[in-house]
Amino acid sequence: MSQFEIDTDAIREAGTVHFPEIADAYATTCLFIEHAQGLCASGLRGSDIFQSWSFYNAQITSQIETSKAHLEACGETLVDVAETFGELDDETELSISNAYEGSLAEALPAE
Repeated sequence: MSQFEIDTDAIREAGTVHFPEIADAYATTCLFIEHAQGLCASGLRGSDIFQSWSFYNAQITSQIETSKAHLEACGETLVDVAETFGELDDETELSISNAYEGSLAEALPAE
């Protein structure tokens, strides 16, 4: 494989293995935050900081859950791209590879 060919297996692996692994780590982080919030609740309940602490944790959890969903969607998209590219005929694959090669050659400084 030349440096400009597209490795559909690597793309598929990123979509089916790597992105879901990161998304799972995000889900675990959310569970940890929720658990920690529960543990702190008994000590902070009734204090002025409890409501702010709860709001802060809810915002962090919301952002992490959104990122998790985006990672899952990106992983699915990578798999779709790999499958679509793998179904192309040789001439179309060559055209795509040549387009990338041309773009890269144009972007690199002349020697």
